[in-house]
Amino acid sequence: MINENFSNKKILVTGATSGIGLGISRMLNEYKAQLTISGRNQTKLNKISNEFELSNLNFNKGILADVCNLEDISNLVQEIDTLDGLVLNAGIIDYTPAKLITEKKVIDLFYTNVFSNFFLVQKLLHSKKIKKGASIVIISSIAAKVGVPGTSIYAASKGALNSYAKVLASELSLQNIRVNVVSPGVVKTDLIENTNVTSDFQMSNLSTKYPLGLGEIIDIVYLVQFLLSENSKWMTGSNIDIDGGYLLNN
Repeated sequence: MINENFSNKKILVTGATSGIGLGISRMLNEYKAQLTISGRNQTKLNKISNEFELSNLNFNKGILADVCNLEDISNLVQEIDTLDGLVLNAGIIDYTPAKLITEKKVIDLFYTNVFSNFFLVQKLLHSKKIKKGASIVIISSIAAKVGVPGTSIYAASKGALNSYAKVLASELSLQNIRVNVVSPGVVKTDLIENTNVTSDFQMSNLSTKYPLGLGEIIDIVYLVQFLLSENSKWMTGSNIDIDGGYLLNN
């Protein structure tokens, strides 16, 4: 059975102010984790932090941090306690055909989705801020495994993140620190459902490729909950696809 009491666990969630990151944070707050959240939008961060403070006496704080800024990463590491859990969720999506790729797009996407995680984990380890026995969960994407047109930079960034996670799991296993990856298919978030990004027709057409339909944020939340709990204490180096059956036919 999933242990729904996280009150003895200190956990950091990056990219916590929207989408999957917010869903994960709300679950951890509900289960009374000693939670720290980070994001780069001050207004959203304040609103969510206030919400969490009212419902969870264990809530730690919200920290404004742009993960693409090394100084912000250093400040974030300084402000947090030693962690029992870390969810690396901050990231951006890009849809650009290969012939239209620019240097700026590559740098922006890789810095946000890949390099920021390299540097955050490096500084956490250097500062001894990750406890022995801790769980690190990295949010990736099935985009790294399929050839969806227009996703070359995004898919490559997630592929790099997957490789990093495998090596990190190997390095940290001696400290009994677990590292696992969650690779969702398309999940209905505000970004995906925004008509400026995806039309109703595109959403309908996309849904037909998922035998179980498009995912909900809660579907990802339950899996992350399991990976942060003691119920997954014998799992490390895993990359779990959660895609409503999309990969069955691709």
